[in-house]
Amino acid sequence: MKAVVNCALQLKQLICSEEGDQHSAVRAGQGQQDASREQGRDKERDAVEKSPEIQIEPAKPKADHDNSSHRVPTVKNLEKRNKLGETLLHAATVKGKIERVRDLLEAGANPNTRDYAGWTPLHEACNHGDLDLARLLVEHGADVKATTPDGVAPLHDAVMSSNPDLVVLLVRSGADIHASTTDGRTPISLAQNEAMRAALSAAPPVSSSSAKPPLPEKKENSLVLLGSGLDEKQERDLERCAELLGAELRISFSPDVTHLVVSCNRDGNCQQRTLKVLKALLTGKWIVSTTWVDKCLQESRLIPEAPHEAAGTRQHPNGKAPQRAREHFASSSSPQGLFSNLTICLQGPLEAPPKEDLAALLTLGGAKLIPRLPPSLDHKVVVVCQRCGIDASQRGGRVVAVPPSWVLDCVSKFTLCDPEEYLKCSES
Repeated sequence: MKAVVNCALQLKQLICSEEGDQHSAVRAGQGQQDASREQGRDKERDAVEKSPEIQIEPAKPKADHDNSSHRVPTVKNLEKRNKLGETLLHAATVKGKIERVRDLLEAGANPNTRDYAGWTPLHEACNHGDLDLARLLVEHGADVKATTPDGVAPLHDAVMSSNPDLVVLLVRSGADIHASTTDGRTPISLAQNEAMRAALSAAPPVSSSSAKPPLPEKKENSLVLLGSGLDEKQERDLERCAELLGAELRISFSPDVTHLVVSCNRDGNCQQRTLKVLKALLTGKWIVSTTWVDKCLQESRLIPEAPHEAAGTRQHPNGKAPQRAREHFASSSSPQGLFSNLTICLQGPLEAPPKEDLAALLTLGGAKLIPRLPPSLDHKVVVVCQRCGIDASQRGGRVVAVPPSWVLDCVSKFTLCDPEEYLKCSES
């Protein structure tokens, strides 16, 4: 009888053990499902985070957060950008991910970084009327007076978002209620109701012990180098030159680039008209030949750039466009872009270059892009299309149709080319 009881006890223990193993297996399976869902969410990240240039490394779990799977970027990746120039901080702000924004700021992200249109993360937060995000950015040194090439400040966006509390935050942080855009709009003129006007009349700026002073976008006179169209040896020489001069070296274009190093032909013109070259022209950067790098390395010091500045592009040689663009942007604290005050519509399929690249160039140059032509027009619109078959007379003579090459040529020459020349070519 005792043997039977012992056998029954052993059988019960075995059953319990198997049930425990099955329970553990179920929990493990559930964990795998959770991981799969987390991977699915990762795939739905903002476009800038999905960019192949963006690599995010898992952070070490914090002691006070068990099983934390939070992810933060490396310092190197904080400045990576998508084709619109948006950083991880821009993307997280647009998505309204306040904890993500906090982590990026604590990891060293610059709150005053700009995309290719000149927008800062604070512009984005105010455009969405997000008070908490705006407060977080201001506390980490965001410049409340930062303006786009069109003169738009965060306060303009805040007023348009109809959030009086957000307006009060900016005004008390030093925002200028009289700041004017290039077309004469001020926060006061944009205020639509008494609540917004009262917010603009909030108490004068007060100091906050928790707020950090605005951070500069880059140190004065610091060098930020970028190469374009270089071979392996030229790339290595550029790396050595950056180390010699104590300069930062970029792998993609960003607004803080100061020098674009290119390969030039015997006449000093860029061998390749790359997107980097076009973006450098649109923003007035130094565009110098690799001979400048060679000379710096040879003399182990910073050499004057002017003798090595590119004379133009291979398509439009010796026009001094790089010099004229650079001098244009150096002559004013808020110079207008090449395409400022132009309304442009990209119509139909565009292949060379792709529509998204054209849009990025036009936006960087200050153009206002519209998705389609409205039924009636009160101002002139430039339509960029593969075939210029639009009858301008049907729109009261307010439509000018040009091929994509018009955009490229305008940038290459740093001047607005006559559309009539392109119409004649397309009709012949």
